[in-house]
Amino acid sequence: MEAYTQAVAQRMPEPDTGTIEGDLTEFVTQLYRVTAYPLRVRALRGLMAEAQLDPDFRDPFRAWVNSRRAVVAGLLERAVLRGELVPDLDVGHTVDLIFGPFWYRLLVGHEPLDPDDAPAHVSHVLGCLRPHEERREPSD
Repeated sequence: MEAYTQAVAQRMPEPDTGTIEGDLTEFVTQLYRVTAYPLRVRALRGLMAEAQLDPDFRDPFRAWVNSRRAVVAGLLERAVLRGELVPDLDVGHTVDLIFGPFWYRLLVGHEPLDPDDAPAHVSHVLGCLRPHEERREPSD
């Protein structure tokens, strides 16, 4: 898990485009690109399964997951400070909204994880999180 943590951190560094939409779009696009590597997809599925079955593996796996969650939480907190998102944002729940489609689609396989879909997915999540005067429809 330590090696995987380092490899993922190098492949997916924390973006800083100047906007939350840009940051999350870059992050989610990179996240979805895992589908171009079938071995990585199988590894992620296996790691998730093992974490459910092996109590000794659960904590290292969660530490890795939390390291990626921390990146997204940092992006969201930075956006709150810039006034891009509502000040009372539930950061933990919003991180779940970002990673939920990834894990669900990766594990269930009912829908594709297409990097080209990342901008629309991010836009949908952010549509409800902007201050009222800045809210816009996800298709804008």
